Amino acid sequence: MSKQKLPYGSWNSSITPELMVASNVGLSQALLFKDELYWVESRPREQGRSVICRHTLQGSQQATEDMLPSPYNCRTRVHEYGGASYLPTDRGVYFVNFDDQQIYCIGANGKVEKLTSEPDTRFADLAYSQSQDLLIAIAEVHSADLKEPQNKLVGVNAQSGAVKTLHEGHDFYASASVSDDGRRICWLTWDHPNMPWDGTDLWMADLSEDHNLLSVTHVAGGRTESIFQPQWSPSGALYYVSDRSNWWNLYCAGNEKSLCAMDAELGMPQWVFGMRRYAFINASTIVTSYTRNSIEGLATIDVDTGEFRELERNHSSYDSMHACG
Repeated sequence: MSKQKLPYGSWNSSITPELMVASNVGLSQALLFKDELYWVESRPREQGRSVICRHTLQGSQQATEDMLPSPYNCRTRVHEYGGASYLPTDRGVYFVNFDDQQIYCIGANGKVEKLTSEPDTRFADLAYSQSQDLLIAIAEVHSADLKEPQNKLVGVNAQSGAVKTLHEGHDFYASASVSDDGRRICWLTWDHPNMPWDGTDLWMADLSEDHNLLSVTHVAGGRTESIFQPQWSPSGALYYVSDRSNWWNLYCAGNEKSLCAMDAELGMPQWVFGMRRYAFINASTIVTSYTRNSIEGLATIDVDTGEFRELERNHSSYDSMHACG
């Protein structure tokens, strides 16, 4: 057979773009809830649908299953970059559906039910107060009468889906977190022209029984201080990562001194919601990933003594840090 000359790039090939990406499943948003491990898979074979998966960790009954049936797609477009698009709770697994950006719930029977019906509104970064039966979320309103999308912190009744504004007035909101007793919350804000790695503000407040914020307090941050991953400890203290020393180090609210001062980064640029680089093993021990000299590692930090102990490094990158037992 004689060869045929064709213009560059015009010949047919058995290696297609679809073939190259079909098996390239993306993994993200790993979460631990009780004895179950959850994560999200982005599947090219399903037109990129993001599926919530669950693996039961307990005993000999270990099993892996898809939690989210087609055509539902777990993905949020808040801040356009998304992230933190679902949350397991005792009531069910709440998630943001890509098509309408509303919150849905997967019940114990596997049935999917719509929770919110807020036109022109997107949701993300869910947290849950069990004592109040209230979801905390970041809401982003897209309306023709707004010059740009409006961000705010909202409470969503976990039964009725009613949405109540808790805090507004800043350009961006993120990282909502609820204390274990469900009565205190914290969150981050920042304003133009800052990006979250330039300067953010950390706030905390009490959550009343009628779902209002009381005693709103500015904890840390500002236009030149970046705060990353605020989180409540098992003992009820508020921890966060700050770059006030020019390194993203770990702090506890009420103490200006770093838990463990080091020339290393425990934070990272917050492109998406839900980024986590540390977790509490118990009330006195934190496990964390960190970056030093462009190399990532794992370590534990004793919150009482500040002792830093490196763990064996088996991988080159660590994300979605959670701890169980």
